[in-house]
Amino acid sequence: MNMLIFIYLCAVALAYALPEGQARNAPAPLSFPFTVAKKIDNISAREFWAQKRGFKRDSFSERLTNMQDIFYMMNIYLGSNKLKSYVIIDTGSSDLWVPSTDYSANSSTTSQNTDQKFGIQYIDGSITRGDYVLDSFQFENSPVVPNLQFAVSDAQGPGVLGIGNRAEEAVRDKYDNLPWALQKAGITPKASYSMYLGQDKDSGVVIFGGVDTEKYEGCLTKYPVHDSGKSLTIEMKSIVVDGTNIDVASPYYIDSGTSLCFVGQEIFNLLGKLIESKVVTDNGVDYRVVSCTQPADKYLQFDFGANTISISYADMIVQNDDGSCLLGIAHQDGHQLLGSVFMRSAYVYFDLTDQTISLGQGKHSDSSNIVSA
Repeated sequence: MNMLIFIYLCAVALAYALPEGQARNAPAPLSFPFTVAKKIDNISAREFWAQKRGFKRDSFSERLTNMQDIFYMMNIYLGSNKLKSYVIIDTGSSDLWVPSTDYSANSSTTSQNTDQKFGIQYIDGSITRGDYVLDSFQFENSPVVPNLQFAVSDAQGPGVLGIGNRAEEAVRDKYDNLPWALQKAGITPKASYSMYLGQDKDSGVVIFGGVDTEKYEGCLTKYPVHDSGKSLTIEMKSIVVDGTNIDVASPYYIDSGTSLCFVGQEIFNLLGKLIESKVVTDNGVDYRVVSCTQPADKYLQFDFGANTISISYADMIVQNDDGSCLLGIAHQDGHQLLGSVFMRSAYVYFDLTDQTISLGQGKHSDSSNIVSA
């Protein structure tokens, strides 16, 4: 192993926190809660993603459309009149788009046309079109980002706050999406963010430009993005299942817009020998239907070379609306992805400026210590 590849990002090495009571006169982290939802306005997460997920523009994402059963949701505010839109946070895409029912350029005195068109390719082949605009953006009680570029679409349902790399934007002429716009405006120190799911799994926190050192154990370990500037992937070395080490040595997506994890056939088969289950295949994807009661003292370990993220069998369970349960580890040929089943046991820091992803074992704690990273 070339240890020069890995840099340990420990609390002592992180830059600074904004002291309590100090005015914000320099770039500093922004922390905001988000909620985990299964249904919004009578649209289930699974139904929404099945219809709208095609905007990610690659066959990999489109074939995983039926794997979504949750949203990570938060409020944003757009324009001079601070129109509220409840949007999905998605590390697997890069554009912010909102439905026209939430935002109207005509109602904002700060809106500007860009003369750029926005198009979403749906799974059924239809296309919903819209327009990119420039207007002010903010979270609740946050500094204002002036002239953020985002799209207004005639699509139904919630919008999507894509915070991935700019190369994944749905337009040829790339622009500063939200993480970069926050840095450019001097609001955050970097185009970066960390994500953490709360103990109840019904809520979480996203921190732009920083990390919370109380929400992970030990150090965060930094890895280079596998395909720098494009999708947010890092190389996994191996997966350990009940003491059996299976070499992987290939890139994995880390995607908050996907619920399950997708692994190779060998790992999927081994899990079947260890956990009583029934295999169900749907649209080329293999799932394992399992008992909803699983041990909390047995673990699946994801080894990235310089550190390992452990997930208990109990935390790998995804419960369906009918009360049945799936193992949160599925298989589809050629696809390797770590969704929210992984992210709820890990602390993940995405640094778009330096093109790195840092991982630590997640820790549930009521304490908080947010610092710049």
